[in-house]
Parts: sequence; C-alpha cells; structure tokens
Amino acid sequence: MDDRFNINRAIRYRNSFLPILHGRLFPNGTGTRVDVRMIMHPFVIGFLLLWCGIVLSAFLGIVFDVVRGNQLTDRDWIPLFMLAFIYLLTFFAFGFEAQKATSMLNDVFYQSTAQRIKN
Repeated sequence: MDDRFNINRAIRYRNSFLPILHGRLFPNGTGTRVDVRMIMHPFVIGFLLLWCGIVLSAFLGIVFDVVRGNQLTDRDWIPLFMLAFIYLLTFFAFGFEAQKATSMLNDVFYQSTAQRIKN
C-alpha cells in the first residue's frame, strides 16, 4: 500500500513560489492522520541560496570596509535592502500560496470544522 502522495497545483499564472506538497497517510485509531509538508521547488531554493549568497558576500565586504574605518555611504545599504526584499517576497508569495493549498487540503480531506488543519 502506498501511503505517500505529492501534489503540484496547476495554476494559470506564473509563480515560482508555488508550494510542492509532499504528504503521508498514517493510521490513527479509527481514522487516518494526514501529514503534509510544503516546500518550494528545489531549483527556486537553489537560485535563492545562490542569489542571497552573492548579495550577502557584497554586504559582508561593506561591513569589513566599515570595520577598517571607511565611511558608510547610501549605496552601501543596497545589499541589505536586497536581502530584506527577497525575504519578504519569499515569505509573502510562498505564504499566500501555502494558505491556498491548506484551504484546498481542508476541503479535500476534512468534512467537519473540528478536524480542520491548524495554521
């Protein structure tokens, strides 16, 4: 018996932050427990890690310049704002799609509100 499933939602728009759902079914008394893990596509994760690594290295270079006594300029804040932007973009875009997926899973697996997935 296969107790695992994967779900990739089909959407009509482009969103790199669309969660991929990996689920598993467990016997639980007279019912079944459904455990679901939501992740981003591995290519997106790799791209974000590479992008953040490059921006973080630029930011650390600026920090080392400041420690050596160089003046901080307005341009030196750009890498920090870039990191904050990608964090917020990922947090809200993935979170928005994860909420949709959670709602859809609730509709598929649960009939009563007492059993609904807790966010």
